[in-house]
Amino acid sequence: MTDHRSEDEDELLLHESTTPLVLSREVAFPSLHVPVSSTATQQTAPQQQISDSTFQLFTSYFDSKISALKNENLISGLVLKLNKRNKLIRIADKSPACWTTVREYEREEIASDSDDEKRLSQAESRALKTIKEKKSRTKPCYECHLFGHWNSNCPNRSSKQYTPRK
Repeated sequence: MTDHRSEDEDELLLHESTTPLVLSREVAFPSLHVPVSSTATQQTAPQQQISDSTFQLFTSYFDSKISALKNENLISGLVLKLNKRNKLIRIADKSPACWTTVREYEREEIASDSDDEKRLSQAESRALKTIKEKKSRTKPCYECHLFGHWNSNCPNRSSKQYTPRK
């Protein structure tokens, strides 16, 4: 009792197989020594085309997914930059020192985010201090005509006695 299958049954077994690597009758049934007909070799060519087209579909699908992920990463990076910029604009709007506070705030980016409020208040105080120093140094000393101090604090005046008017 030998088990001989027709070519139609072999083709049906190939299509129902769960492993796509089974392409010929010799591989599927190694115990059967049936001569290979020309129709069996013709059946492998369409299967090869199907596997090639399937591979191309998978590669194009995954390439599109990869490019979508790259675009998503790019968009998320831009959103983070916009959020940071908007935060700096809000800080500049609320602070009396305006953009000087923002410059001082950005200079100290090494600290952690948990100290954000503390850093902001320190940056604002430094900014106000620099603004006050710039305003106070607009005119030179009346005694030595140098910038950086007032007439009452002039180092050249210390040798002379200062008598305030009454």
